[in-house]
Amino acid sequence: MLRVNFISAQGETRTVKFIGSEGVLDMGYDGFTIRHHKMPAAPGIGGWDALTTYPQAMQDELMRQYDQRWSKDQQKSDNAAPTVYTLPEGFDEHLEHF
Repeated sequence: MLRVNFISAQGETRTVKFIGSEGVLDMGYDGFTIRHHKMPAAPGIGGWDALTTYPQAMQDELMRQYDQRWSKDQQKSDNAAPTVYTLPEGFDEHLEHF
């Protein structure tokens, strides 16, 4: 996805985001940040789907089947601490370019 907003009122911000299936790489003017968010193997249930529209007994049965099929480890997402890289002080991009 490429998004351009010339009237964002944010001034001179230079950032590029690469969004993938395991996280986001945010490239800024003075470095970059990698934010990991690997989706769990299990598809997830409740909170956003129709689960709560069913009678309670049916919800309990669906959750029992879900927990039987997917282990607790498969239900967890893998979120690591972000990796942040900033340019060293005195770095000259023009000198590096040449």
